[in-house]
Amino acid sequence: MPRHAYVTAVSQLYHGELATLAMCRHLKDRVSTLADREALEGQIADEQRHIDIYRDYLERVGDIAPPEPALQAALDGRYVWQGSPLGTIVAVHLLLEGEGLRVQNDYGHWFPCRLLKSIHGSISPDEARHISFGRRLVAREIGTLSQEERIAIYRWLEALWREGARASQADLPALIRVSMGRRWMDERWARHERVLIRTGLVSEDETRRAA
Repeated sequence: MPRHAYVTAVSQLYHGELATLAMCRHLKDRVSTLADREALEGQIADEQRHIDIYRDYLERVGDIAPPEPALQAALDGRYVWQGSPLGTIVAVHLLLEGEGLRVQNDYGHWFPCRLLKSIHGSISPDEARHISFGRRLVAREIGTLSQEERIAIYRWLEALWREGARASQADLPALIRVSMGRRWMDERWARHERVLIRTGLVSEDETRRAA
């Protein structure tokens, strides 16, 4: 594939880490317990390490491409939930981190670079730990939200994810892009939806009504 297309695709992982870092810094002063703040401080250190690793890798293969519009919006703070911090926690720890793991797996199939696979092998345990923290925190605090706010967060998350998924496809090779059509997007979102149901953000009936 063209080098610029590859660099653009991998650069979005770098920008995704930057967006996650920014959101974690925003969250650190809004969570209620010392243990949660310490967990976020540990995650901030992880995200900074990931950023440094991707930067070094991208400098080897070319340069860092600009972020896609959806990621730029996240970096600008436009995707920070304005209500309960639980909305941002779900977005960061369940949606973005979960999608990051799946994208890393996709890239392992699509891009035959052993160094990139090694990088993702070193990063994925951190991502899994962040997801576990988010699930525990949401399970503990979800009862503090009204049904109206839970459903509003769910609708916001779906719009956020679909916009980001469409933007991330723009610079991929045509053969990969064709395989990521509407059916792929619906199936991928359905996986995230099942996670949101299991954590108690919404019920199956509420997702149907929200749609």
